[in-house]
Amino acid sequence: MDEGRTQEYRAFIKNAWEMAVNHQNREAIPQDDFAIFSTPERYVHAINAQRIKHIRDRHGNAKTEKENGQIAIDEQDFMAIPAIIREPSYEIRKIKYLDVYSILYGKNTKESYTYIYIEQISKKKRRYLSASFFKRNKPITTDDVIKILKNNASYNLSEIEVINPAGGGGYPSSDSGQNTTNAAANSANPTDTPVSAISPE
Repeated sequence: MDEGRTQEYRAFIKNAWEMAVNHQNREAIPQDDFAIFSTPERYVHAINAQRIKHIRDRHGNAKTEKENGQIAIDEQDFMAIPAIIREPSYEIRKIKYLDVYSILYGKNTKESYTYIYIEQISKKKRRYLSASFFKRNKPITTDDVIKILKNNASYNLSEIEVINPAGGGGYPSSDSGQNTTNAAANSANPTDTPVSAISPE
């Protein structure tokens, strides 16, 4: 995003976070989407204040998140979403959750934790809408994520595609870094990660 759009996004997040903190009723919060940026296919990556409240309610409690091996999401973490989408360490595409397609982005950080950000795809509205967002307290690989997803019967992983950009950031070229990981999905084992933590909710 350019400087102007970055400032708009920061102002939106600040306002949405304040509403999330101060409103008990999510339905009282505006549903208007903020378009983070558009894709070459003319889809829009979007987020709205209701989803921010929902994510804060689910993943903003330090005690609960620590018990789940995670770190509580705060206002500043939402500022990182554009970079997570543009330069993920990896993506898992074509995840189906209750028959709705989703994309999962994993972003490893210098601080040795991993952001997991999930968007649901609306073909009718041509948008990728924020669904879930949390931080694992240690690096988590694509295989780890697939194992977690595999343990939730609401997920259909038969079509998933894993994209591992070269160097751990940015999108791969058209001839590298992409493979379909059905075999990995079918060989999943239980982990200590709570499956509920990764649901689009």
